Amino acid sequence: MILALDKHHALFVFTSTGEAEAHLEAWDVQQAAIEFCDERGQRYLPSHTIPPGESRLGPLRSISIGAFRLVAEGMPDPSLPEAFFQRASHLEHSTVLAMQSIEEARTALGQRGRLFNSP
Repeated sequence: MILALDKHHALFVFTSTGEAEAHLEAWDVQQAAIEFCDERGQRYLPSHTIPPGESRLGPLRSISIGAFRLVAEGMPDPSLPEAFFQRASHLEHSTVLAMQSIEEARTALGQRGRLFNSP
């Protein structure tokens, strides 16, 4: 399971890195400064396979949303998922049916052996 937290404190929950890559656009990942980790605390960084960008031809503007993949970075930090939940203001999107609110996600992950403190 992948947790994604943007700079506006919106939390996204995905079943896999592939699902996160398919759902989020590289442009949004870059602009919203989204952080990623899994339920074990493994941090993931976006690696842009096609960099998002903007081009202009006179008055016409074109935006390329780009593409990215998530790459594991460093050693897992077991406190990272809890930190994501503490910083999150709301659940923006979840592809996990049992997790349609921050409370449901916290409970489900807590049942998997993670300890989260309720706000």
